[in-house]
Amino acid sequence: MREPSACDCLATYSVLKTDADRRINALARIGTEAEVPTTDRGLIQDRMSRARFSPEKQPAWQWTLAGYGILGLEHPAEPGVLIVETTLLTSAEVHVLKRIEQGHWVPGTRPAEYVQDLGLAARHPRAWLAVGVEKQHAHSGSITGSTEVGLNLTKCNSSSDMWVLVVYDADESLLSTGFLADNKTAKRLVSRWIPFRELGKVPPPRP
Repeated sequence: MREPSACDCLATYSVLKTDADRRINALARIGTEAEVPTTDRGLIQDRMSRARFSPEKQPAWQWTLAGYGILGLEHPAEPGVLIVETTLLTSAEVHVLKRIEQGHWVPGTRPAEYVQDLGLAARHPRAWLAVGVEKQHAHSGSITGSTEVGLNLTKCNSSSDMWVLVVYDADESLLSTGFLADNKTAKRLVSRWIPFRELGKVPPPRP
């Protein structure tokens, strides 16, 4: 699978930053509806599943200052190339290195494969959804069992007690993060958003 270029990402954002981002903002900041329509859930999940991390590249030394120990590791998008202080990396490339180090994704996972797995988890019909505000930005989050029926993750180290948490920034129209956690921890992380609103799971169809 070809790694999306910065141009690809920017073009995607300009097309998709529409109703979904505005709806996430409305639900997170001023939403008062007792129930959220299924169409809203679908809109949010579709947006999250198509989102990408920022295409902006920063030198590795800046990432290390932010706490990412990536110097000397193999570049996730350029096999055989080791990362030095001046190596330019995107957020997706740094995130996938961290998730591999944590054992959440298998060694050799490419950034595009990692992002694809996050998209699959975010749009799964049994995903638990929430919206809220953190650092003055409206966010949406999805939590999906990594072994849910029908969820065929490509490179994720799925297990029955681990869930895929995906966080999307609706103000930036970018993915913020994605990783594995137990269900309790994942929900605790997003419930710290203020204000916070749980959208829950899609109810099962009526017989």
